[in-house]
Amino acid sequence: MSGAKINIREVVDRKTIRDFLDVPFTVYAGDEHWVAPLRHIERRRISPRRKHPFYEHGVGRFWVAYRDNKPVGRIGAVINHLHLKHHDDSTGHFSMLEAVDDPTLFEGLLKTAEGWARTQGMERLTGPFNLSINEECGLLVEGFDIRPAFGLGHARPYYQCRLAALGYGKEKDLLSYVSFGMMTGLDRNLSRMETAAAEAGFQFRHSSRKHLTRDIHNLITLFNDAWAGNWGFVPITQREANQLVKDLRTIIYPKGLGIAERNGEVVAMACTIPDINEVLHRLRGRLLPFGWLRLLWHLKIKPLSTHHLPLAGVRRSLQDTAAGAIAQAVVFYTATAVGRSRPVTRVEAGWILEDNRGTIRFAETAGMTPHKRYRIFGKDIGDPSPF
Repeated sequence: MSGAKINIREVVDRKTIRDFLDVPFTVYAGDEHWVAPLRHIERRRISPRRKHPFYEHGVGRFWVAYRDNKPVGRIGAVINHLHLKHHDDSTGHFSMLEAVDDPTLFEGLLKTAEGWARTQGMERLTGPFNLSINEECGLLVEGFDIRPAFGLGHARPYYQCRLAALGYGKEKDLLSYVSFGMMTGLDRNLSRMETAAAEAGFQFRHSSRKHLTRDIHNLITLFNDAWAGNWGFVPITQREANQLVKDLRTIIYPKGLGIAERNGEVVAMACTIPDINEVLHRLRGRLLPFGWLRLLWHLKIKPLSTHHLPLAGVRRSLQDTAAGAIAQAVVFYTATAVGRSRPVTRVEAGWILEDNRGTIRFAETAGMTPHKRYRIFGKDIGDPSPF
């Protein structure tokens, strides 16, 4: 693959945007487990007009690599000022990396991202992130043989080798857990958990169509509290929350949002959504002209057989307490109960930080098993010397 010269161009116009979006179709040709990302969402991330809410608190650049005038690789580099505010670590991020298997190509792409990040005063580069830790992030390093759930990524096995050869090491692993069924571990213990929850003063409910927007905002507010002490945490801003509400309202079942309250305050929540990758893997990233109809058919008429639990949390004041563990268990059960009246064959939960022992223990108690491993890579870039 290392014959013709590689030419790397910045994404600045319709052609480079189109080429950037087309690269993964070359990389994953023949890979039945890859799901093409929705092009309108990807385009929003990289558009030079910077309409994505990330750009209220961040900056970024994106590049496409060509060989013989054909797009064969891509990368982005972003500076998240909210990350810098919370962590004060002079760290930028590489983003949306995709490339065919060529060491020279990977070197050129990473070198380009590092060089730009260095001009922004960054001393370290970590990733991949799309565009922040609150979107799709991490490089798949284990679990290539099953299609990922919506919101989780896919990769070719050689990616991790190419990054390691360029000096990138492990920062943190993110885990995905799966149950091929409806988590019998929770079923066995539900009665005991509900009794303990009532004694602790918790009330549990689902959301409803009428209150769905309010409850999704409650979920995001709870996330910003519950995750504040976690590795890499960056809060979801109000504009990002509004975009999430807009995106989630279309696909979430109100009964897939489990809520725990105590003294009128929301203290724990869990969210289960239909895994729309079950449909999207046939649409090649395009909802128009007829993809929307196929997706809506499965959301409204013929239920999907896989679900994804992307978010769950308990207020910090209840974390590491018996009451908090009970609340987490019951909202988890409440959120996944929507699948008990539907033909659900798989529930995926993730991602989970590798050192989040409490959540991992809970997932395993519920009958879930490790499914995929995603890795955040990092490298010091203060020295501009070549690789």
